[in-house]
Amino acid sequence: MKMNLKRATVSLLVLLGLVASLPMGVMGAAGSTGQIPAQTEEHLQRAVLHQLRMLPYYSVFDNLNF
Repeated sequence: MKMNLKRATVSLLVLLGLVASLPMGVMGAAGSTGQIPAQTEEHLQRAVLHQLRMLPYYSVFDNLNF
């Protein structure tokens, strides 16, 4: 049980790190308008949804909105 909890925690931290680094990577693609390109935003949404679905254990008490 401890190993599964540790794995879930590591997965969540990796996901949060990816999401946190997104603004730095998108700044160059956004140009002077400051908006995220539609393809990049769609790709990010799919990637986050995939990572959330890959979490091994979550229940009705976990808030997984993004």
